Amino acid sequence: RGAVRPRAFTVPLSSPPMSWNYTVTAHRPSAVSHAVTAAFTGPDDLNLIVAKSTRLEVHAVDGSGEGLRPLLDVPLYGRVATLEVWRPHGAGHPDLIFLSTERYRFALLAYDAESGEIVTKAAGDVSDKTGRPCDCGQIAALDPQHRLLGLHMYDGLFKIIPALAGGTLRSEAFNVRMEELYLLDLCFLAGTPRPTLATLHEDSKHQRYLKTHEVAVRDKALSDGPWPQVAVEASASQLIALPFGGVLVLSEHSVACHSGGAVRAHQVSASGAPTLFRAHGRVDPDG
Repeated sequence: RGAVRPRAFTVPLSSPPMSWNYTVTAHRPSAVSHAVTAAFTGPDDLNLIVAKSTRLEVHAVDGSGEGLRPLLDVPLYGRVATLEVWRPHGAGHPDLIFLSTERYRFALLAYDAESGEIVTKAAGDVSDKTGRPCDCGQIAALDPQHRLLGLHMYDGLFKIIPALAGGTLRSEAFNVRMEELYLLDLCFLAGTPRPTLATLHEDSKHQRYLKTHEVAVRDKALSDGPWPQVAVEASASQLIALPFGGVLVLSEHSVACHSGGAVRAHQVSASGAPTLFRAHGRVDPDG
């Protein structure tokens, strides 16, 4: 999974006629699969956290203009599937890092300033014995008000991990049924009285829609959200939740801002050529 093809060599562990070989990798993974910015090592720090398959790197962003300064390079038992910033305490407190692996394990990580190491605040297994893994891969969504976080890993199911008032994750996780079988992306909306999920999905006729759901943690179910279902461009591929409410829908020819009623769309390319979005990042905290 790295940018450099790993080399493998074998070491015979016994002499003929019976011989066993031990295969090892000579290079660490070098391809970046996920990257986020957070105040991970301190409330006033700016860190770049990079996931490279089975390793997690933490860098400090130097304000003097010297660039990145490597701090930590931690091996992980599993390949990173999702990586998100969990900020339950707001400004003035260090951020936490939530990640899940391809084998359906999750961990909530924090930085211990005294030891200078990464510690695990919560961990668990969110796999199910039944269910078809979704074709789009795992998708993690964190409620902006830190009431819960969710994982989409299997078709027709959404895994909910509730959080306590202090931001600590509960030990209980549960599934809720989703009508959308071919889900492309999802995110939680900001500024809603109840956790509200926006989904981008495709039906059997290859038409794509934007839909919202409200999450009832006590009832362990999804209900219809505040927005009506609307059709979007056939090439729509990503959702970006806005900090002041609403969501951006990215497609090959436009970026549309949906807020439940009015829709504002802007053409991406003046020439009309299709645009493929690979990554995005927020410039200002208020969006």
